[in-house]
Amino acid sequence: MLASYTILYADDEEQTRENIGEILSLFCKKVYLAKDGKEALQIFQNNTIDIAIFDIEMPYFNGLEVCEQIREFNQKIPLVIATAYTDTEYFLKAVELNLAAYILKPVTAIDLKNALKKCVANLKNNKNEKIYFSDIVYYDTIKRALFVNEKDVILRRSEITFLEYLLKRVNEIVSYQEFENNIWEEGMSSAAIRSLVRDIRKHLPPETIINVARLGYKLKLYK
Repeated sequence: MLASYTILYADDEEQTRENIGEILSLFCKKVYLAKDGKEALQIFQNNTIDIAIFDIEMPYFNGLEVCEQIREFNQKIPLVIATAYTDTEYFLKAVELNLAAYILKPVTAIDLKNALKKCVANLKNNKNEKIYFSDIVYYDTIKRALFVNEKDVILRRSEITFLEYLLKRVNEIVSYQEFENNIWEEGMSSAAIRSLVRDIRKHLPPETIINVARLGYKLKLYK
């Protein structure tokens, strides 16, 4: 059920984190462990994660705050919260964040199994969330990864951000100024953008990212 998935589990209680991590590692492709909300976000942003489980009480950012930040740019990934709280406020927040499951602590093996079943069901429901650039090249919006011949292409964070921005504006011209001002808070020069586009184009079919002279870039999808 989980052999092809990568899971992120975050909990500030070391023993709980290690115990759950060992259980997950028996069934999953890969398991990342985080000791607090800050580390969890760093791992999520730098790796391809399929399912994420967070304790609600953690340093820096609690589980719900981590989920909120993830939902700002990823609405599909199954997220699970583990908590000792039963307050209505927490349940309502969980609904608002479209969580796959809400587990009460202490987490049992059965609780974990049931939550993961829901996550896998969500992933299967979203299995068509693939945007094709050719018969063999596509972008998986769930895994946030580019695939060529079913092999995951390693893209830098900036390349993923750029490509996803274009995917929101398919067949529209996105100006250089818009890229410079709106994607990266610190800004990015025109020369840096051109270099980034050259690197992305190496993995895409010709004429996928079109340079419209003096205006910007336009993305064309496979028909």
